[in-house]
Amino acid sequence: MGGATGRYDLGTMVVVQTVAKGVKVPVIGGGGVVDGRGLVAVLSLGAEAVIMGTRLLVTRECLIHESLKQALLNATELDTMIIMRSVATHRVWINAAATRCAEVEATGADFDEILNIVAGDNSRRVYFEGELDPHPGRGRSQGDRAAPSPDGARRCDRRRHGMAGTADAGVETQRKRRLA
Repeated sequence: MGGATGRYDLGTMVVVQTVAKGVKVPVIGGGGVVDGRGLVAVLSLGAEAVIMGTRLLVTRECLIHESLKQALLNATELDTMIIMRSVATHRVWINAAATRCAEVEATGADFDEILNIVAGDNSRRVYFEGELDPHPGRGRSQGDRAAPSPDGARRCDRRRHGMAGTADAGVETQRKRRLA
């Protein structure tokens, strides 16, 4: 889940509850989860845990380039597009590489041509050298502070306990049904 929207471009709210109802194994939900509210929402949909990908990139402990952290903090939800529909659909930050990928794919490019644009070497330059041509997920603009990850986790946990009375009961009920 998260930036990998899949063939049908379904969002977290649809995918998590559908998968949680359909399987008997623990589900990890993600995509736009940046705080306790998102954590509560995903757990209430039936997930056992959440993944907070882009949100954790802006923590002090994360070793990505500072210019990328600032760009992530300044971005909005509208700064994304969907690419790689012929390979493995992903929501990415709009930038030259994403635009080029969409253009090349529209011409019927093969996997190798697409991979050449989105390859790991290009991403490494973004993350470690600060060349701002990244591909973060949608929830990045919601992470408004570069808090250290333990502090961020504590805030999420406090929010979850403060907001989740009925959601926790629902999650526990769903968990018992899956285990039955």
